[in-house]
Amino acid sequence: MENNNPNLEKIKNMVLQLPSLCGVYLWKNTKGETLYIGKAVNIRSRLLSYFHDTSIKTQALLSHAATVDCIVVKNEYEALLLENNLIKEYTPVYNIQLKDHKTYPLIRITNEDYPRIFKTRQKINDGSLYFGPYPDAKRIDSYLKIISQLFKLRKCRSIPLRKRKEPCIYYHMYQCWAPCRNKVDPVKYNREVEQVMNLLKGDIHSFVQQLSNKMEEASLTQQYEAAAQYRDAIHALKIVEEDQIVQDNTEISRDYLADVGNQYNYRFVILPMRNGKMLQKVSFCIETASNDHEVLEEFILRYYTSLPKDSLPKVVFMESIPQTTTLEYFFKETQKINIQFKHPLDSRDLSLLRMALSNATLDLAHDNHREGALDELQEILNLPKLPRRIEGFDIAQLSGYFTVASLVSFWNGLPDYNNYRTFRMRSLSQGEINDFKSLSEAVARRFTKLTNEGLPLPDLLIIDGGKGQLSAVLSVLAALGVADKVSVISLAKREEEIFVPHRAKPIVLKRNSAALRLCQAIRDETHRVATSHNKKLRGGILALTRLENVPGIGPTRAKRLLMQYGSLQAIIRQDPINVAHVAKISVDAAHEVIEEVQRLCEASEENTEENLPPITNSSEE
Repeated sequence: MENNNPNLEKIKNMVLQLPSLCGVYLWKNTKGETLYIGKAVNIRSRLLSYFHDTSIKTQALLSHAATVDCIVVKNEYEALLLENNLIKEYTPVYNIQLKDHKTYPLIRITNEDYPRIFKTRQKINDGSLYFGPYPDAKRIDSYLKIISQLFKLRKCRSIPLRKRKEPCIYYHMYQCWAPCRNKVDPVKYNREVEQVMNLLKGDIHSFVQQLSNKMEEASLTQQYEAAAQYRDAIHALKIVEEDQIVQDNTEISRDYLADVGNQYNYRFVILPMRNGKMLQKVSFCIETASNDHEVLEEFILRYYTSLPKDSLPKVVFMESIPQTTTLEYFFKETQKINIQFKHPLDSRDLSLLRMALSNATLDLAHDNHREGALDELQEILNLPKLPRRIEGFDIAQLSGYFTVASLVSFWNGLPDYNNYRTFRMRSLSQGEINDFKSLSEAVARRFTKLTNEGLPLPDLLIIDGGKGQLSAVLSVLAALGVADKVSVISLAKREEEIFVPHRAKPIVLKRNSAALRLCQAIRDETHRVATSHNKKLRGGILALTRLENVPGIGPTRAKRLLMQYGSLQAIIRQDPINVAHVAKISVDAAHEVIEEVQRLCEASEENTEENLPPITNSSEE
C-alpha cells in the first residue's frame, strides 16, 4: 500500500532526532490531535519501524500523521502505566481496537482493627490504604506471596472480622495469628501491618537487610528450611525493588517543573500529577534575555495565571525556587489559591523531577537541531538575522474556480498554527487561472494589514514556485515599501531549487541539508492548507446548490440552514422542530426537507465536482 503523505520524510527526520530510550510516543495529526499512543524500550527504533511496516493499519496511521512526540520514563513498567493512562485520557482513534483499557490491580490494606491485605481493582473511600497499581501480574503476586510467608496476617475475607469458635487452618499452619479468636494483641498485629506498609512504600533495602540477618541466624542454628524461605523472599524482593513513579495513590495535585537553557532559549517541561496519575507532558520553548532566576519566575507567573483556577496544583516541585514566599503570596492574593513551591525531599518526588529534567534536556536538544537549521539557512541565504519567523504562501484552485491562497507561519522552526491564514481571491474573474495574480493579491493583503497595524514583519518569506512567482511577490513588496525589510525566496518542487533575488542561478542544497528540510516542510504545509481549504469551499458550494433544489427551500433558506448547521449531514440529524424554526417553515415541511436531504446524500457523493461559480462572500483574512 503506497502512502502519499507529503510529511513522511519530515516526520522520519524528526524521529531520527528522538532518543533511543524507554518511554511513550504519541502520533499526532496537523491539528495536534493524538492519533495513536504506544510504548517502547527504544523510542527511536520503534518509531523507525513504522516506516517499514506495510500493514493497512500502520499505513492508515501514517497517512494522517503530521508529527510525533515522546515522554521518556525510567523503565518499561512505567511506560506501560503511562501509556494506559494516556490512552484512557485521549482515546486515540487508532488505539481503540488495540489496547485494553482495564484498570490495573492495587494492593489494599483495610481500615479496621485487624487489617486484611489483598489484591483489588476497585478503590473504595473508606479509609483503606492502597498501593500500586501493578500492571505486571508477577510483581503483585510476588509482593503478596512475600507478605503471606513473612507476616501472620489474617486471610479471611469477612469485613469486619467475624469471630470464630475455632481458628482456621492457617492458624494451625503458623500462617495467621488468629485474631478471630483474640490470640494476638492488636498492637503486635498492627506492628506487622506497619512493616508491610513500609515494604509497599518502597523501603525494601532495609527490609532485605532484616531478612538477611534472619537468614544468617536461621542458617547458624541449622534451621535450613527457614533460611531457604528467607533467601527466596530476599530474591523476590530484589526483583520488585525498582518501583514505578508515573502513578500513585496520592490525591494531592502537584506539578514537577524542570527548566534547561542555552545561548538560544530555555525549555520548560511540566509533568502534572492529578488524582495520582500523570496524564501529559507540557513543554514550552521560550526565547528571552532574562537570567535563569528571572526567566523561571516569569514563566511561573505567566503559565499558572493562564490556567483555570480549578486546574492549578497544590504543590509545584522544582530544583531551584526563586522568591518562594513572594510567589506563594502572589497566588494567594491574586488567584485566591494556596500553591506551595518546594524542592522535593521524598525519593519519589525527586525521581519525578529528574524525569521532567530528562525530558526538558531532550526537548532542548531538538530545539538546538532546529536552531542548526535556522543557522544554516541564515548563512546560505546571507540573511541579516536569524529567520525565527518564517511565513510561506501557496495557491490552490480547480479549473479557475474556488481559488484560494494559504499562509502558514513557523516560529523557531515549528508550525505556529494560531498565525495560519487563508485568503479567497477577489481580483480574479470566474474561471480565470492566474497564479501570479493570485499570489500578488494574497501577499498584498497580508503585508498591507501588517504595515497598517504596525505588526512585526516575518524574517523570511518562502514562496512555492520559481522565478516568476518570486518576481511577482517582490513587485508587491516594493510597491508597499517593505521590500528591503523582508527576505524572500521561492522553492521549486521539481529539483528543489531555491531562487533568491538578484541571482541568476538557483541554490541547490544537499538532500540531507537541515535548511532544505525546513524549507520543504514549510512549502509542503502551505500546499496542504491551501488544498484543504479549496476542497472545503467546493464542498460548501455543492451542499448549497443541492439544498437549494430541495422542494420548499430556496437560496435564502438554504444559506440560513447551512450557516446554522454547517453541512447536509448535520441537517439530517436535527429535530424537525429545530429545522422548522431556522428555515421558518412548518414542522411537516421540515420533516419532508430532512427526508429529501437524506435521499440526496445517499444518491450522490459529497465530493462530486461541478462547474459552479465561486462563493462571493469571504470570512478569511
